[in-house]
Amino acid sequence: MSDKIENLVLEHLKAIRADTGNLSADMRDVKERLSELERGMAMVLSGQADGYGSQVRQQATIDRLAERIQRIEKRLELAD
Repeated sequence: MSDKIENLVLEHLKAIRADTGNLSADMRDVKERLSELERGMAMVLSGQADGYGSQVRQQATIDRLAERIQRIEKRLELAD
């Protein structure tokens, strides 16, 4: 009877070990997929930041042009 109990415990331990191995493999897959999602989000955010940077540069250019136009109008006495 003692051998049967030991075999039963051993079988349960083997099943637990197999399940743990499967969970480890699943976790690796989940981590890989999460990393891919994080990379994708970083690319999206980077693209948004690049777009915002372009808007800032354009606005700075517009501001400089507006200042130049004001100086030209003042020099030509066109400004009110």
